[in-house]
Amino acid sequence: MRKKSLFLIFVFSLICVQNIFAQRYWNTAAQFNGTNHISVAPSANLNTLSGSFSAECWFNSGNINTTATLFGKESFRILLESVSADFVRVRVQLNGSTYLYSSTYNYFQKNRWNHVAVTYDSVTTGLLRIYYNGNLDTARTGANIGPRVGNDSLTIGNGIFGAYKGMIDDIRIWERALTNAEVTANFRNPYYGALNTYNAANYQSGIILACSFDFPASGPFTSLYFYDGYNSYYNRGAASVNLGKNPSQTLAVNYSLKLDGFGYGRAIQSPNINLNAPLTVEAWVYPTSFGPAEQFILKKGTNYSISITPTGVVYYYYGSSAGLSNRALPLNQWTHIAVKFEPNGIGTLYLNGTLNAAYNLGAIPPIGLDTLLIGTNSNGVGRFKGYIDAVKISNYTKSQDEVRKDMYSMIDVSNTPPQPKSTVSYDFEFQSWSSTSNASTCDLMGSAVYTCANGYNDGVPISPVMGLSNANFPSGYLLRYSPKTIPEAGTAGYTYDTINVTTSAPVTDLKLFIDLNHPRNAELQIKLISPQGDEVIVYDRHFGNNIYSSHLITVFTDNAESDFETGKYVSFSPTIKPVNTLNSVFAGRNPQGKWRLEITDFLNGNSGVLYTWGLRINNSVDVKNISSEIPSDYNLSQNYPNPFNPSTKINFSLSKAGIVSLKVFDIAGKEVAELLNNNLSAGSYEAEFNGTDLSSGVYFYTLKSEAFTETKKMVLVK
Repeated sequence: MRKKSLFLIFVFSLICVQNIFAQRYWNTAAQFNGTNHISVAPSANLNTLSGSFSAECWFNSGNINTTATLFGKESFRILLESVSADFVRVRVQLNGSTYLYSSTYNYFQKNRWNHVAVTYDSVTTGLLRIYYNGNLDTARTGANIGPRVGNDSLTIGNGIFGAYKGMIDDIRIWERALTNAEVTANFRNPYYGALNTYNAANYQSGIILACSFDFPASGPFTSLYFYDGYNSYYNRGAASVNLGKNPSQTLAVNYSLKLDGFGYGRAIQSPNINLNAPLTVEAWVYPTSFGPAEQFILKKGTNYSISITPTGVVYYYYGSSAGLSNRALPLNQWTHIAVKFEPNGIGTLYLNGTLNAAYNLGAIPPIGLDTLLIGTNSNGVGRFKGYIDAVKISNYTKSQDEVRKDMYSMIDVSNTPPQPKSTVSYDFEFQSWSSTSNASTCDLMGSAVYTCANGYNDGVPISPVMGLSNANFPSGYLLRYSPKTIPEAGTAGYTYDTINVTTSAPVTDLKLFIDLNHPRNAELQIKLISPQGDEVIVYDRHFGNNIYSSHLITVFTDNAESDFETGKYVSFSPTIKPVNTLNSVFAGRNPQGKWRLEITDFLNGNSGVLYTWGLRINNSVDVKNISSEIPSDYNLSQNYPNPFNPSTKINFSLSKAGIVSLKVFDIAGKEVAELLNNNLSAGSYEAEFNGTDLSSGVYFYTLKSEAFTETKKMVLVK
């Protein structure tokens, strides 16, 4: 399968940029207002369901107060019935008769995303089942269920039992009974129709309708993908909603390149990868075995390469000279590798954002017009075994801070580097990305495949690349890059680390970022403790032995959509609600002092590593570099708009690099927000400040550096 290419051209109009943004997140749902619906024309596959079948969808119901139809035909329907101001229950109707309701203890909550699946096994058990957010809810014998026959249209969001208000996404109908494991897997995965080649044929077997409302073909909705072809559909006034940063799927789609020692990726030479030094090359790697020979992560002809020796040591070449890491990579664990090649011949290696080695590689040869190979060398040997993700090639040497900030992020519309800097990124999300228009796509060769975890214990590791709602991570975070061992319970049992916070403005909102690796996340408890000794348990031994992935990379925030419901949380999610809310304990506290993170392992047998963690306190602002051109002087611009409600933008310019702070004060001189306190390079920047938690009035913002201080007034009007 050939990866789809998507390029950002800065001269595009705003409309084009918006279209690109929509394609980047590819997560559209159908919205219904109670009077509209979608109709799918009759087809042979849908007209007769003679035996076993399954049907599922995601839905976010509005304030429906009676009965509403999610989707179905005369012969089968999935309905919602309001049971209170906050909850609905599912009703399954077959051939005009109601056969099953969801249980009273698993009512579905209104105004949030839920997943429902209905299965009927006519062959082995005779059971009709309802699944609540990936878990079996209730079942009953349905042996008297006859064939479901009817030459009528399938309607979505409407029917004789009442119209639907809310959103619907990822409808799928199968002519077989899904297993418990398959329902769990489907709960976490979108279905890409014709593009869905990463799964085995048994996953696709029996699917007769898959409607994701994604990948626009024409009109406000997408083609309805069928396993056996395309069928007509009619939009009767339903709206298309780009969910963007709030996907209906709890799991963000995060593919990586799976290599078994025979396959590899290939990007033909193009101007945007034919680069001389300065140059930065990066990748996330997950080796599953070493040796017996050198394995190549990537190689650009005779110019540069990164490889792993049979002992796990990283080699990086520029021309004929090589540097090597001072430690071996771990097996079956994600590691971020970044190498920057400078014109003076110095090659510097970073592992997980930490400086590891630097070598003088001598004279830098001119770049050649060679193909970029991922997972092999030019002779077709030395092929990598394991997983690779987020291969990035940048036309400048990144600082250590830039490596750390970029290592977790996909490249997309929101975080492309400003010109003349550019980055080619292969994130393996059905696309290659470049900040210019001339990067080549990555073709999969041999047995190489895109892969994504599909359910419990499937053995596919999810890479630590943050996409979707955390595209700009980690702007505004205080981060600690100090790898620490998480000992098994039989030794010390726990580890801790601290971050010293200097700001004193009372906490109004706090977010916690965690990046750790442990073979059994279900053994761990994670606790955050304030300088005053207040503590919150954010993660507490979830899912027993159902280990989904050993890599936990998550932003814990109280306002996340997803939580730790059994089966709903997976070990990578863009944002997740903590077990106990953060702000209920920390709000109003003085954050100044040492914050302590404690991770406890409650079972013997294995250990792990805490790579990175961070805090974001009262920082509702992202600071973006809008130009790397060095200005002639310092400048603090007037915020715009002004007056504002609730957000405003503040631009400033720095003629020299250094520690810069940007703070907001009320009219009494009390600090209400620290927007920035960090080391910035010379250039021009834009900060967006959100005053949602503040009352109307006059405020002052102050920019301070070693050589410059200026204050300006702004007005918040609510």
